[in-house]
Formats: sequence, structure tokens, C-alpha cells
Amino acid sequence: MIRNLKILALALLFTAMPMQSFAEGAKIGFVNAVVLLDKAPQTKAAKEKVEREFKSRDNQLVKAQKELRKQEEKLKRDGTTMSASDRQKLEAKIATSKRELKRDLTDFREDFSIARNREMGKLQKRLNQAIIKVAEGEKFDLIVGDSVIYASKKIDITDKVLKALQENFKKNAGK
Repeated sequence: MIRNLKILALALLFTAMPMQSFAEGAKIGFVNAVVLLDKAPQTKAAKEKVEREFKSRDNQLVKAQKELRKQEEKLKRDGTTMSASDRQKLEAKIATSKRELKRDLTDFREDFSIARNREMGKLQKRLNQAIIKVAEGEKFDLIVGDSVIYASKKIDITDKVLKALQENFKKNAGK
């Protein structure tokens, strides 16, 4: 019971701390990350970079798909008039081509996804740097988006919370 009261008192203390900062007139801003990603020129450049990087592989896959279709059409068109041996060879060639194409498409998608994620990670870092630059330049205390992107030291209570948790941990012998 006493332990629960201590936890409740600690929670009330922590919820009251940020209110003091807001009472002092903290400057808060909001960033719509979706709009930034949609409108930033860096987004278009990142997409184009990945597309250029994978253009030749994409062209090769399209060419392989067309070749496979030609083989399948030939089998469909001429299969009944072909010798059994020729038909089996063409069917085996088609099966092999399908397997290779499927594997190549899977590899392509995975590699493309990795490259896109790499570029989006770089883009996200650039966007965050720009947000922080504006926030600091215009003296914002807090910028929020999907999550907190920037918080000034004036309203950051992370160290205080950590200290309280550490003290609580010691008091309760690691429980």
C-alpha cells in the first residue's frame, strides 16, 4: 500500500513537472512529416537515384519476361506439331526460365527495397536536421510530429526521470 502511494506520488510529480515549463511559456511547433516527405525535393532526388541504380536490372527483367512469353506462345502455337523430344526440351527450357525469372524478381525486389530504405533513412536524417535547425533558429522548445523530434533542455526531464528510477531501483533492491 505504501509502495503504491510512493509510485502515485512519483507519477504526480512527473506529470506536474512539464506543466511548469508550459506555464513559463514554452514554444511548441508541429511538423507534418508526410507533407515534408511528399514535397521535399530531396525525396524526388532519392527516388530517382534508386530508380537509376536499378534501371538496367529492371530492363533485363522485362526482357527476360518477354522472352519467356515468346517461348510459351511458341509452345502453345507449335506444341502439337513439334516432335515429342523438341516439345520436352522447350517445356524444360520454359520451366527453367520461369524459375530463374522468379528468383531474379525476388532478388530484385529485395535489393530495391534495401536501397530504397537506405535512401529513405538518409532522407529522414536530413529532414530531422532541417527541423532541428529551424527549431533552434526560431527558439522552439518542442517540435512534435509522429513522435518528438526535438526538445530543448528546458523542458527535457529525461535525466530527472532516470535519476528517480535509479533511486527507486536502489530503494527496492532491484525489484
